[in-house]
Amino acid sequence: MRQAAALLVHEGLETLRRSPAQWSRFRNLARAQGGNGTLWVFDENGTAVLGSNRFGPPAPAFDGIDGRPFEVKPPAAGSDLVIGPPILDRHSGRRMLPISRRITFGNDDRPGTILSTLDAEGLTNFYKTLAYRPRPMLAVLVANGDLFFCHPPGCGGPDTGFAQSELFRTHLPNAPVGTIEGKSPLDGTDGILSYRSISGLPIVVATGISTDEALAGWRLRLRWNALIAIAGLGAAAILIWQTLQVMRRNEDSLAALDEAHRRNVEILESISDAFFALDERWTFTYVNAAAERIWGRRRESLLGRNIWSEFPEAFDSEIHRQYRRAAETREPVEFQTFSPILQSWIEMTVYPSFAGLSVYFHDISERKRAEQHQKMLLAELSHRVKNTLAVVLSIASQTRRRSASLEEFDEAFRGRILALANAHGLLTASRWEEARIDALISEALRPYMRGDDTKYRAAGPEISLTPKTALTVALVLHELATNAAKYGALSSSTGYIEIRWSREARDTGPWVRLSWSESGGPKVGAPARRGFGADLIERSIAHELGGKVQLAFCEDGLRCEITFPLAEETDLPSLPNGA
Repeated sequence: MRQAAALLVHEGLETLRRSPAQWSRFRNLARAQGGNGTLWVFDENGTAVLGSNRFGPPAPAFDGIDGRPFEVKPPAAGSDLVIGPPILDRHSGRRMLPISRRITFGNDDRPGTILSTLDAEGLTNFYKTLAYRPRPMLAVLVANGDLFFCHPPGCGGPDTGFAQSELFRTHLPNAPVGTIEGKSPLDGTDGILSYRSISGLPIVVATGISTDEALAGWRLRLRWNALIAIAGLGAAAILIWQTLQVMRRNEDSLAALDEAHRRNVEILESISDAFFALDERWTFTYVNAAAERIWGRRRESLLGRNIWSEFPEAFDSEIHRQYRRAAETREPVEFQTFSPILQSWIEMTVYPSFAGLSVYFHDISERKRAEQHQKMLLAELSHRVKNTLAVVLSIASQTRRRSASLEEFDEAFRGRILALANAHGLLTASRWEEARIDALISEALRPYMRGDDTKYRAAGPEISLTPKTALTVALVLHELATNAAKYGALSSSTGYIEIRWSREARDTGPWVRLSWSESGGPKVGAPARRGFGADLIERSIAHELGGKVQLAFCEDGLRCEITFPLAEETDLPSLPNGA
């Protein structure tokens, strides 16, 4: 009973009346306590507001007891239970001995009572097992003189004055166990009465036999039988005492269970996963804090309500199908699906329980985006590798056509592949997102500087290029740098290169202008025949980037003006097939 009272205080009366799961806990506590296995809760007016025998409010006919409110009396000394006066159960018609304790429930600390009862059924069965002839009368009384049980039927009528009898006035105050002769308070006849007071409880068990039922010569023998009957009284007392002891032991066991339940609730409230429980009617019986946060709903608006009524968009969805699968197979189900409730991906685990389903779920949208991004990267990587190999094959083929010897081919091919590799390195450092123009220029000229960066000057705003544009520009800069090292400014100690770039706004969007100017080197002129480098520069910019190139072979050095749009990346560059 103590645990049932604690459950009322902790969860609240309205929760137990509204939640089938919490009411089931209350019912289980009632069944485990002993007695008749039923608990009732009364308000301060004596009205029954909760019963363990049925979910929801008790029947109106149960309001009050015998037309009067139930009054709780102070506990007896040395006892933690409150024993009330005997009452009449309207449903069974049996007299019951109420065992109760005071409680408070509600936000305003309204007083109330939680009540269990001992009925006379167990004592009646015990009485029927007695083999004494003639069979004695048996009675159970409360310490204030109220009669709880008397057998055979008819003994202990309503006019019998137990409280003022010799038993209560003289014998009980002096001896908790004894035998007396005289007028019996059980039926008002002369006889022998044996009694026992149960230690720690205001309960007295008494048995008696009338002298009119035996011969006068048998009086001594009847005295002896009366003493034997005391042992029977002890058995009856033990029956009641053991029931109360079972109740106390069960309270200790249930205290441990309640503590375990409290710890489980603390864990469920602290986890980041959403958790909720459904009964067999798809009704919410528990919702944790994470589920409140993810759904944006307070648990009070969900408890006791049907999940498909509260979230109709989930009915006949994958979630609904998996819930039914777990309920029918009684096996756990784990799955991922797009939630029509949250409009995002979730991972959900459903565990069948004795009362319904227990469900955990959490949002996996970020994981799904990462997986999708990974798939896209793998597909893109495969595409890039194929295109890169195509670029390498094209470079090899066209370099071979324009090379006069194997040594010339090796030098030209190696340089172009290294330029492509350096550009890949810059893009990899930025997770293949972009490469800055100044970094591409530095990588192109680095092999020819020999630690002397005064041979060139590069100036312009910070502009980042997409991977496709960066790879094309890297190959173009490599061709310009290689040509300068062989025939232009970098082939002379007095040569100098100035590189400038800027951003231009056009109707079609932003463009980049890149200028390459050489000076101080050998005098140059237009080549007798166009080489692969010039073709690569002009056709790559035009074909891959949709830009333009102007090459001018001035007397003091090469001039190259390149313009191209800053466009979104579409593919890796591929070299033109022209010679």
